[in-house]
Amino acid sequence: MKKNPQRDHRERPDAHPKRRVVEHKVPTREVTGTIRITSSGIGYLDDPGAQTKRSIEIDPNFLHTALHGDTVLVFITSARQDGSAMGEVAKIIKRLRTRFVGVLEKKNNFFYLVPDDSRMYRDILIPEANLGDAKGGEKILARILEWDDPLRDPIGEVLRIIGKPGIHDVEMMSIVYEKNFEIDFPSEVLEEADKLSGPEGGDESIRARKDLRSVRTATIDPENAKDFDDALSVRRLENGALEVGVHVADVSHYVAPGTSLNLEARRRGTSIYLVDRTIPMLPERLSNDLCSLNPNEDKFAFSALFTLDKQLHVTNEWFGKTIIRSDRRFSYEEAQKLIDSGSGEWYEELNLLSTTAKTLRERRMESGALTFEDLELKITLGPDNKPVDISRKARLNTHKLIEEFMLLANHRTADFVARKSGKDGREAALPFIYRVHPSPNQQKLNDLFGFLQALGYRRTPGESGRHVLNDLIKEAAGKPEEALVQTAMIQTMERAFYTTENKGHFGLALPTYTHFTSPIRRYPDLIVHRLLMRYLSGEIVPLSEYEECEEISRECSELERRAQEAERESIKYKQVEFMEGHGGKTFDGIISRVTPWGFFVQEKKTLAEGMVSFKDLPDDYYIFDEKKLAVTGTRHKRVYRLGDAIQVRIKRTNLERRQIDYVLAS
Repeated sequence: MKKNPQRDHRERPDAHPKRRVVEHKVPTREVTGTIRITSSGIGYLDDPGAQTKRSIEIDPNFLHTALHGDTVLVFITSARQDGSAMGEVAKIIKRLRTRFVGVLEKKNNFFYLVPDDSRMYRDILIPEANLGDAKGGEKILARILEWDDPLRDPIGEVLRIIGKPGIHDVEMMSIVYEKNFEIDFPSEVLEEADKLSGPEGGDESIRARKDLRSVRTATIDPENAKDFDDALSVRRLENGALEVGVHVADVSHYVAPGTSLNLEARRRGTSIYLVDRTIPMLPERLSNDLCSLNPNEDKFAFSALFTLDKQLHVTNEWFGKTIIRSDRRFSYEEAQKLIDSGSGEWYEELNLLSTTAKTLRERRMESGALTFEDLELKITLGPDNKPVDISRKARLNTHKLIEEFMLLANHRTADFVARKSGKDGREAALPFIYRVHPSPNQQKLNDLFGFLQALGYRRTPGESGRHVLNDLIKEAAGKPEEALVQTAMIQTMERAFYTTENKGHFGLALPTYTHFTSPIRRYPDLIVHRLLMRYLSGEIVPLSEYEECEEISRECSELERRAQEAERESIKYKQVEFMEGHGGKTFDGIISRVTPWGFFVQEKKTLAEGMVSFKDLPDDYYIFDEKKLAVTGTRHKRVYRLGDAIQVRIKRTNLERRQIDYVLAS
């Protein structure tokens, strides 16, 4: 059973654990926010009114049933000498979640869900009447029904039996359910999707669309892609200018407001990409059929056509509903091979797109756009779904080609609406969903510089701007610690999010940005399509719709965050599983973190991180230096510091906790 500060024994469901005595003081002020809870059961809350950057700390005894991610009201009860505050949860304003995944265990004739999430510090009591067909030892999804007394375990019910722990499918599904997503679609949603038909059904909207079926068009996607939501076209106009077309599946034609399809798409918010599968936002009838730009099939699209002059500046643009016919489906590798060959069918179009994209990219870089290299991993699974190889995905010029034209379409769409907001004497911006990325917090930048100083990268506290970050990226390029430096920089960045306010995109160095190009897999793109069409048709969209757009923005930002966590968890699971099968092998790594109890090592090829505990360094007693992010042996003076290249072997792995313990190889 799970051990935690609030319960160290349990003989019956109403057993009261021993409480550690904590001095209770009179509240000095109140703070509302989102609580973060660690695996040790300690809560933290950001305090905007504090003079220091430290968070309010909430002792486990004063959480009062608050869970990680809940919106809470906290009373600040005392302060430490260092200026940090202690607090107590006074009220839970909004629960983030009540559903948890874990293993059903039986103890003293009672059944409990032991949650997978270590931040859930209490087991959930499942009365026999709420068990259904679940049996001890199975992984299940359960929901909390009642939890009013922090001294007792919450009471719950089984919602779903997932299966036996350790089985690939069970673990992948568990990750999805743990992040509060559903896998299967409701029957009414599937029935609604099955009734839809494409252009072959003789839809009247064909006549209202721009017919681009005669324009040579192609898709470029991963080799194993099953849906193709965007296509490109390029052609020379009579005046010598270039016309580039970005054609996106017209999901808004099929998914209308008020339908079950729309409600489910909003509830999901995004598709989820695990190591072996996609949990789609839309049913397969749409995502893999009607809204997939399959070759040699007429498809409804929402297109953006850009006219570029000889200097490749956009001189004209057109947005609207179209009907297209993709002539060819390329994988990234196929398209790159054809471009490199210098000849063949489609060479002229692909090479023209490639050279144009390169110029657009260079122009963005000159304006200060950040140039992070992709750290995406390629995980190859065997017939039994065990990982047989993990490596960094190759990033080809064709990847950058697609990225550049998607960025162009997203930016110009946002810019079109932003400019329209200033016309006709409007005093307020039009309702719309922008994708914004704030500039990094200066304190976080200073912390980053302090972290990188231990690696030999010198920057002056107070420096800011994209050029500083880009210089660091260039300085680290090709060095052993490149991935470590880049990861630290990404963690320093503010998270991009959706909002109705046009605040620009720091990382891309663009004053306006939105998401237009993937309505198959992102709900905000679908809303952007709907709003854009209304503005194109001259409709006056009431400002009262701002509130709904902002609500959708908040929902989708949160859903995106959880989907990304699920994706990372599936990767981490496979990293640990892969390393589990290589117990006797020596790995090259780099020290990625240093703590008072050990240092973490990131394996070079798989990026799998594990800890070397000081307990496993028996030759000496090591002292931790927080400023230098290093440890030094008191007797032999051996130093291990952040960024050091090191060789390790695997001591143990824990798939359940996604943890690896390393020992030094020599």
